[in-house]
Amino acid sequence: MLTLQKADEAASVSVSTAKKDIDNLLTKEWLLTNGRGSYASSTIAGCNTRAYHGLLIGSLMPPAYRVMALSNCLEMVISKSEVFKLSTFEFADKFAPAGFGFLRKFRRDIGAHFDFELENMDLTKSVYLLRDTDTAAIVYNFTRVAEPIEFISRPFVGLRNFHALQKSYAMLCSKWLGSDTLGLLVRHQMPKSCELRLCCPSAHFEKDPHWWFNFTYRHDRERGQGFTEDLWTPGFFKCRIDAPAKIVLWANLSPPRAGHKPRPMTNMDIDTVCKDLQKHRKNLIQQAKKAKNDFRPPISNGQS
Repeated sequence: MLTLQKADEAASVSVSTAKKDIDNLLTKEWLLTNGRGSYASSTIAGCNTRAYHGLLIGSLMPPAYRVMALSNCLEMVISKSEVFKLSTFEFADKFAPAGFGFLRKFRRDIGAHFDFELENMDLTKSVYLLRDTDTAAIVYNFTRVAEPIEFISRPFVGLRNFHALQKSYAMLCSKWLGSDTLGLLVRHQMPKSCELRLCCPSAHFEKDPHWWFNFTYRHDRERGQGFTEDLWTPGFFKCRIDAPAKIVLWANLSPPRAGHKPRPMTNMDIDTVCKDLQKHRKNLIQQAKKAKNDFRPPISNGQS
């Protein structure tokens, strides 16, 4: 069921996904944008169905030169007895994993939100796109934790032109910058490569690089375009959770900057980001209302 509600004078979208057919979920898409031509977009199941989908598509020369930097993440919850894979990826003949079975609701306001429900845990995954910068925040908010768990988020990197598709001959590499607050730098093994920085201060990074092959994008296939892609993962972020907690994975795309020394992301605060997005949205709505009144035609009294 699709519902619309007013929140802070702005319409929010909420879609119940429980027990819904995956083919139906993949027909509904979401989009976040910022002020420089960057965006984040996918389906309400979190499964990409287009080459243009991704968690961070940045603009190196705003509003042009868009790069699909971060395609998706594989999220896993490991308990004493089971491993729960929450993500959904489509390949030629199957969904693997098929985490949409744990998804209960999708919501869209200043961000895109996915509400998951497991027997011993409730989790909301949120995606926010920061204004005026090529930065996305992927937030994992564990609101109920009945037993200790391990949480893993494995990023899949594109770093390609957003019109193209990536294959496994792309020479991607990563470099750990020395601390959890500095994070990981991913780039092509060539001069003047743009760079994707990944940072998750609440988790530690474990290097485990390899390729995943033949992700399938069904909407591109239906249009007669190229529809399979290989994606590279440098490793995964891992943490232990035994109480309600909020984990934030930051992703930032930047152009080549020789000699640039990355700064710690300790000054990045997700609550401040959300307040800024809410304020900006409220201002846009007020401007739209004013513009609507400005363009309202005069009412004739019937006299010539």
